[in-house]
Amino acid sequence: MKKNFISSMVALVLLATTATSISYGQRKRSSGAAPAAASRVVTGPLAALPASDAVMLIDIKRLLNDAAPRVLGDDPVRLARMNAHFEQIKTQYGLDVRSFEQLAVGLRFQSPRAGVTTTDAIAVVHGTFNSGALLAAGRMAAKGKYQEEKFRDKTIYIFDVNDKVKMFGLFDMNVKQLAVAALDDNTLVFGEPEGVRSTIGGSPERKRINTELIQLAMRNPNAFISFGANVPQSATQGKDFGNDEINKNLASIRQAYGALGLTPEGFDLTAIARTDRADQAKALSDTLSALKQFGGMFVSQLPPDKGKMAQAAIDSLSITTAGNETQIKLALAQAAINELMRNL
Repeated sequence: MKKNFISSMVALVLLATTATSISYGQRKRSSGAAPAAASRVVTGPLAALPASDAVMLIDIKRLLNDAAPRVLGDDPVRLARMNAHFEQIKTQYGLDVRSFEQLAVGLRFQSPRAGVTTTDAIAVVHGTFNSGALLAAGRMAAKGKYQEEKFRDKTIYIFDVNDKVKMFGLFDMNVKQLAVAALDDNTLVFGEPEGVRSTIGGSPERKRINTELIQLAMRNPNAFISFGANVPQSATQGKDFGNDEINKNLASIRQAYGALGLTPEGFDLTAIARTDRADQAKALSDTLSALKQFGGMFVSQLPPDKGKMAQAAIDSLSITTAGNETQIKLALAQAAINELMRNL
């Protein structure tokens, strides 16, 4: 079986699943809660996700066309290598990476036993590609080694990948079985067979559960990567993070939001933790501010070039509280990104 074609598709679709696992927990809003983001009509791949405990949206078009050239702009050799790799995939397999525009990932959390949290991921990708042609290319690459299943008015193709996929040259993931189906002419769903069936079938539960998470993920319209998630008690319960105060603060988090966006000066990273009560958010903010001060004490122990970068990051880090939300913002200047890539 030709695995490279399938592996390339898997690498694109599972880009977001390398994030830290967090999961479901009941959440409440106190009277001092920060106001929710204005409701917007949800369309595209996010709207197609099945009921999830966390959702992530990646603007692949901006990631490849805007963000990647900025990150690699100071290294033309590496940038040229990335573009050449995309062209190679297009030539060999007819898969144009740049035809992928938006990727939505939904995570469902399971707790098989106390202290253990696992995730099931489903991904919906939309773009200018032709879904039928892409599926046909996948079937040809599989050389008949796939299963075909009819569900509702769709056809699900199940590929036995059993391969290690390297995503953007950074992360290795073991992928055993991949189910794929076309939702429309320009949209595909990937994941475990049961997750693909849930996506195709839909349910009233999906809209009810996902609405608040999607609104979290859409808070920053300029972000090219963003997520919204419910944080389960099992993710922190019984865990020791090295300090009782830190353990208590982390256990109070019920929802989380994060976004990575572009600015005229570089990149900005935002992370928000939502707790049950405003006093818990204030305690979390105080703890994070203390850790920021401790971090500054260690900068002097780093080599001069790395110490300068670390100090710049600490100086640009802001920690604020609004109602029951604690917000962390980090500005990454383009010069710092260039220096970081040179050191890597």
